Amino acid sequence: MKIRQLLNRSCFVPLLIIAAGAVTPATASADLPVSSLTTTPDSTQAGAHTDFHLSLAFGGTERVKSLVIHLPPGLAGNPSAATPCPESDFLADACPATSQVGSTTVNATATGLGNQAIVASGPVYVLVPKAGQIALLGIKTFPTGPSALIGTPIHLESVVSVRTSSDNGLDSTLADIPNTAAISLLGVPMNTPIRIDSMELTLNAAGANGPFEGNPTSCNVATTRVDATSYDSEGTFSGAGSFTPTGCDKEAYGPTMVASASGATGALGRTAVKLGVLQADGQAASKRVSVTLPSNFHIELLNTTARACTSSQQLTGTCPEASKIGSAIAATPLLSVPLTGPVYLYASKTGLPVLSITLEPLGITVTGETGMDSKGRLVNTFDNLPDTGLSRFELTLNGGPGGVLQTSTDLCTGSPTAEGSFVGQNGASATATAPITVADCKAPVPTTGRPKVTAAVHRFGTRKATLKVKVKRAVGGPALRTIQITLPKGVSVAKLGARTFSVSPKAATKVRRTSSHVIRVTLSAKDAAASTLTIKGGALKASRHASRKLKVRVTDADSKSTTKTVTAARR
Repeated sequence: MKIRQLLNRSCFVPLLIIAAGAVTPATASADLPVSSLTTTPDSTQAGAHTDFHLSLAFGGTERVKSLVIHLPPGLAGNPSAATPCPESDFLADACPATSQVGSTTVNATATGLGNQAIVASGPVYVLVPKAGQIALLGIKTFPTGPSALIGTPIHLESVVSVRTSSDNGLDSTLADIPNTAAISLLGVPMNTPIRIDSMELTLNAAGANGPFEGNPTSCNVATTRVDATSYDSEGTFSGAGSFTPTGCDKEAYGPTMVASASGATGALGRTAVKLGVLQADGQAASKRVSVTLPSNFHIELLNTTARACTSSQQLTGTCPEASKIGSAIAATPLLSVPLTGPVYLYASKTGLPVLSITLEPLGITVTGETGMDSKGRLVNTFDNLPDTGLSRFELTLNGGPGGVLQTSTDLCTGSPTAEGSFVGQNGASATATAPITVADCKAPVPTTGRPKVTAAVHRFGTRKATLKVKVKRAVGGPALRTIQITLPKGVSVAKLGARTFSVSPKAATKVRRTSSHVIRVTLSAKDAAASTLTIKGGALKASRHASRKLKVRVTDADSKSTTKTVTAARR
């Protein structure tokens, strides 16, 4: 006998805005009531890793055909907590103990054997998933009864999927439950009709490799609902049981952020931006997330309005390629691979865009509203999020011609910072900031000291007296623009001529005498790093005992002036 069990477990991101919906059962018309349903964790501490027990009993005389157990959002297991067992080993009863994450018991009545009670119990394993599956569980049970009865092992398989149509909680679906059992009684093989009376399932707090089962991180009532169908009549038979997590004030909660920008990061550039929200393991999941960009980012509204996906296109799934503006990645410890998906631009009544993300392979849709705060900054908010934590969520908005974000200033100047505000499922609040790391910015060379000025004199007191003044810009400083030399006492200069002075660099340089004691050099070369002025014999008058102290005023390309007094060396 082989029973297939489809176990659908929620795995979603804390940037999801989906309203929880209750299951609406069909009308029951026969005798298969769910007589009792209890859900009991060993500890009710919110977010705790604890053994979880589910006990379900049926009344009446009908035989169960299928069973769907809708577990509350936030109650989930981590398949990586165990060593995956290959399906071939599972069917051969060769799974190692390190694959086990729980146990189950099924109580049945063999109606063909005078209502003989049969009990089938065994371990729950993590199996190697098949192509297209997120995770796979296997349950091995072995029926027992009177000593004369010998049963055959039962192998159940549980495929992990998401309840995307309502609240993304966990569903456990047992379809086509057998209503006969192959047994051997006193050595005689036979099939006997059976009726399932009750079932018990325990999911362990931990597997061989770490924590497995965990409570919701909120302290809302956690309700489990069941729907059953019968072989003997039509309709759906339903029941429910609840427990309430406690101790939300004891849960840690403290998301952090990272942010970066790349591409056209100059003023009016279409910049690519990546925003990330990180959380440590064991924290409460987020219920509300808001991210605020600095004031030098704004949305290019004309660009976004023309490209946004319309309401009718959203309903029919025909959003144009132009409305795809980025991508997202969500990592959760519940999955061995991250969820990924494109970011679409949706139209809204406010005129500001809505971001819509569909994460695969689960097909979960995440939406975020865009708004402005009191300072005119862009704010994106994801509210009413489901109770499942992520270790990392990254949202990337493309740059370039199709980018929707534009900068008002050069991001390489200043220190742009993104801000985040968060509310946890446990009611706690938190804030975080993230300096935006800007790619491809040239690191500024530190300016060291002031411009360097040296001077030398030769043959003072003769008609061949000369003066040489050399100026170099400060290390890492801006280029030189003007040099004004005030001659020392006892030294003057006559009218300057082409043969009486030289200056370097020669290109775009102007030298003029503003008085008999002041000479001004103007450099228009954009990269003038140094300049040397030499006044030759015949233009300079200097007595033998004239002072050699010069006053030199240097102005750089940033209009900053420095005055230095130097003593000219004798040559």
